[in-house]
Amino acid sequence: MPPGAPSWNYARLSRYYGLEHLKDFLLIPEYKRPLAHEPGTEYFGEKGVYQVYDNIWIGNGATSIVRLARSDTGLCAVKFASPGLGETLLTQEASNLSTLSYHPNIVSLRDVIVEGSRTRAIVLELVSGVSLSDIVNRFRTCTPSKDQQTGRSLSENKGSREEVDQNLPSNLAPQMSLLYAELILYSVGILARAVKHVAAEGMVHCDVRPLNFIVSRDIESSKLIDFNISAKANQTFNFRLGNPDFAPREQIAGGTVTEMWDVYSLGRTLATAFQSSNEISFTQYNESASRLPRELHGFGLGELITDATKRVGGGMTSGE
Repeated sequence: MPPGAPSWNYARLSRYYGLEHLKDFLLIPEYKRPLAHEPGTEYFGEKGVYQVYDNIWIGNGATSIVRLARSDTGLCAVKFASPGLGETLLTQEASNLSTLSYHPNIVSLRDVIVEGSRTRAIVLELVSGVSLSDIVNRFRTCTPSKDQQTGRSLSENKGSREEVDQNLPSNLAPQMSLLYAELILYSVGILARAVKHVAAEGMVHCDVRPLNFIVSRDIESSKLIDFNISAKANQTFNFRLGNPDFAPREQIAGGTVTEMWDVYSLGRTLATAFQSSNEISFTQYNESASRLPRELHGFGLGELITDATKRVGGGMTSGE
């Protein structure tokens, strides 16, 4: 191993470490550290004061935006709600995260910023890395398939395609494909630990998918994020909840929340990583599942995907 090289992937994938051109391509960059003169706005939380950097955002969605911030204890992430539904979801996220005990693979709530009677923002630990979704996109760009043989790319991410074209010699695509496949499988195993912990605490994430799992430089510290539609187990909803590409049909239709919803989404995450569309190919799924990390053995993901009755009233097995 080159001196000073981070060890998170070299340790598991040592057969690749000699390929020097892969080093920068695989390793995940840290967030840019703000300069002292960069503009920021002070916000007062219940536990501390936070300087939020106006020009450094980490992510955004339909109901929120996340910005980089600094406190007395270092860098953190501050999640602001969009007006309306976003404020309700942010309040719910703060409440649910505060009830979860610490787990190394779940993002931690640090503080809440309140203005009057409303939750203005929540302060979260800063999770450096890239989403599992991005890794899946990269895997698809260098994986031989019928689609790619006819000149079509499986990836919708133009940036990922260009990155592969510019940095990866074509004769090494098969090796990269194997590396990404192993990284995806190992990451899903870590995600399974987080899902199991959420279930053990009597909660359901309700939005488990590749975009909501951040793979870090230290892969064992990768984290499940975005608890804004999470709910307590056995809670009942009469409206659509979750992403239709990853949620079971009974969740989309509304109903009583069960931990099996998250396990289904875990299975979808795995299955869709190794196929060219969201239409599940069980041949491909079974081939992928045969190489699962130890953390996923015993879940019975195949049955949970195909049979809704297996998702109702069932219990999550540990696989240990």
